[in-house]
Amino acid sequence: MSQLIGAAFGLDPDPISHAQDLGVKCFQIQAGDPQGWKKPDVDFAGGTKELASFIKGKKLTVYLHAAYVINVASTNNRIRIPSRKLLQQTVDLAKELNAQGVIVHAGHVTKDDDPKKGFDNWRKAAEQTEMHVPVLIENTAGGSHAMARTLENITNLWEFVGHTEIGFCLDTCHAWAAGIKLETVVSDEAGKLFVNLEDKNQIAEVDIAKAAVTNIWDLSPSESPTGLAIDIKTKRLFSTCDKTLVVMDATNGKIVATVPIGEGCDGAAFDPASKLIFTSNGSGTVSVVKEVSANEFKLVETITTKRGARTISLDNKTHMVYLPTADYEPLPADAPKGTRAKVIPGSFQVLVLAPSKK
Repeated sequence: MSQLIGAAFGLDPDPISHAQDLGVKCFQIQAGDPQGWKKPDVDFAGGTKELASFIKGKKLTVYLHAAYVINVASTNNRIRIPSRKLLQQTVDLAKELNAQGVIVHAGHVTKDDDPKKGFDNWRKAAEQTEMHVPVLIENTAGGSHAMARTLENITNLWEFVGHTEIGFCLDTCHAWAAGIKLETVVSDEAGKLFVNLEDKNQIAEVDIAKAAVTNIWDLSPSESPTGLAIDIKTKRLFSTCDKTLVVMDATNGKIVATVPIGEGCDGAAFDPASKLIFTSNGSGTVSVVKEVSANEFKLVETITTKRGARTISLDNKTHMVYLPTADYEPLPADAPKGTRAKVIPGSFQVLVLAPSKK
C-alpha cells in the first residue's frame, strides 16, 4: 500500500507515525533539503539514533530518498564530485537509520555530451561508493538527455552498472510522464517480468536480476495491447489488443494463436485450474477463451456484463471474477468520436461472475 503523507507538504510533523496509522507497510523519507547540497540530517525528536531505534523497534520498511540535486552522471566536475560525496553521505545515514536502501535519481548529461560518458560516470560512482545498504537508481521523466528516461536508456545504463551492487527502482509515474505507456505487468515467477507497451504494440521482457529489458516482441498486426495475463506452466502470455486476444510464447516472443474478443478490452485474467482466460471488454461483455493446449485456444463463451466494465480481477481460490464499473450519462448525439461519457455520481459497483457448477 502507498499513501501520500502530509509532511511532504509541510502538513504533518510526524509522517512516520501518520504512515503507520494509515496502514502503510513500506514508505520513503527524505533527510535534509532535497534541493540542497548540505549533508543530510533528520528532523526527529532525539535525532538519528532515536529515529533508527524507532524504525528498528517497529520493524518498519523505510527507504531514504537522496537529494534531487545529485547528478553523478554529469560531465561537470563541479556537479559530479559533490554529487558522489552527497550520495555517500546519504548511504551512510541510511545505514544508521536501519533503512532498507537509498533511492537516487539517475541524473542527466547535456546535449553536447555523449550519453555513454554519463553511463560510465555512473559505473565509476557505483564501483566506488561504499554501499552499506542497497542503492537503487530511479528513472526520471524530464529532459531528452536523462540517463533513465526511456527503456533504451535504462537498459544501456544497466549494461554499465549491472556488475556492481546497484539496483533499480521503476517510478511508473515518471515512466508515464516520459511517454512510456506501460500497461499490465505479469511475472513468470522465475525471474522474468512481461509488460505491454501500448503505444508500440509490443511486449517487453524484463530480467529482474539484471533489472534490464532483455527482449521486446512485436504484436502486430494487432494493436493497442492493454490487458495481460500468463500461464506459467505452458509459458503463454495472453495480451488483449483491439478486438483480439494474442497468445505469445513467453520464451521467444512467437505468436502462437489469436482469438477474436469483444471491443474495448482493458484487462485479462487467467484461471490456472480451469484453463480459462477472461477478457473484460468495455463494450459490456466478458470473452471467455479456453486453453485447450499450449498452442490451441478457442472462444467458448461471451458473457454480457455492463458497458464500461473493462478492468478485471480473478480470485484463484474461489475462481470468482470481479469487474468494477459504474453507470454513465448518455453521450450527446453530436459528441466527437472518442468522447468519454461522464460517470453518474454514487453509481460505482462491482460485478461478480461465479464459476459454473457444471
